[in-house]
Amino acid sequence: MDLWSKLTEWLKKNPWWGALGFLLALFSIILAVIFFISGRRTKEPTYAIQSTNLIQDFTSRFEALEITFAGKRISNFTATKVAFWNNGKETINSSDIVFADPLMIKVKNECKILDSSVSHPKEGSNPNQFKIVPSEDGSHVLIQFDYLDKDEGGVIQLLHTGKSSDDVEVCGTVKEYGKPKRRAFPIIMTYGTVLVKRRFIVVFLVVLPFILYVMEFLTSSQLVTKIVPSVMLVILLGFGFYMFKRHVPKGFEISFE
Repeated sequence: MDLWSKLTEWLKKNPWWGALGFLLALFSIILAVIFFISGRRTKEPTYAIQSTNLIQDFTSRFEALEITFAGKRISNFTATKVAFWNNGKETINSSDIVFADPLMIKVKNECKILDSSVSHPKEGSNPNQFKIVPSEDGSHVLIQFDYLDKDEGGVIQLLHTGKSSDDVEVCGTVKEYGKPKRRAFPIIMTYGTVLVKRRFIVVFLVVLPFILYVMEFLTSSQLVTKIVPSVMLVILLGFGFYMFKRHVPKGFEISFE
């Protein structure tokens, strides 16, 4: 009997070793991909947007009743915070911004920016000289800085006449990268009056299937029925890692509460 036949016969008698080897091989491939991606040195201008609409489509039955902001009549009023940072490992310098397409936050659909400010970092703790320059017509604010290392940037607060984050966009071009990439916020869902954060979602999506997988692994004797749950478990663990990883730099999420 040759070596392959012996190995096949041994795996039939010990199917859990085959499933374990397959799982380890798959896990090794996933780790190799993760390390390759995380090891790249790139410039990654990234942003995230969160809005709270306070007034929408206001109309009055009384001619004398109106809502104004700094003397200007408005029918929509929304507070928006935009986090902008360098998510890459290579520094973004001010000279990397394309002169013909500067970084800016614009409002769409003929909306107007009523007020703008930088809420993070605070004055006096801003070595990057992160700042904004509002336009006179209220259509946009320019984003300016000296340099941004990894996870450095700022949080900009806007008061505007849009209805949601869909009325706000970040534009501009960075050399060797292109347009800034939008990043979603960590998933938070509301069930009744209870706030369900991502760590609890991970428990249900990863821990519970893991327990069920271990029970199935110990009770089943077929190799195929072990490989399929192994693949599913690796996928769920990867999804759990994505859910747990930080979507905005440390300290930025505090500004969005």
